[in-house]
Amino acid sequence: MSIPAVEDSWGRIEAWLLRHAPVSHALLRPPASPSAIRAAERALGVRFHSDLVASLNCH
Repeated sequence: MSIPAVEDSWGRIEAWLLRHAPVSHALLRPPASPSAIRAAERALGVRFHSDLVASLNCH
């Protein structure tokens, strides 16, 4: 069994929300900018896992 890419998982979540919970779908935040992600990493003193970065790039 393979694990789907984060982007693919977000696509499925978005499609489900759009169909079953459009109000929640409308509340999804836009992607984080690369500079915002780097700033958060610096502020926390950590390097985010690539899957978290991929998720932040979606919402």
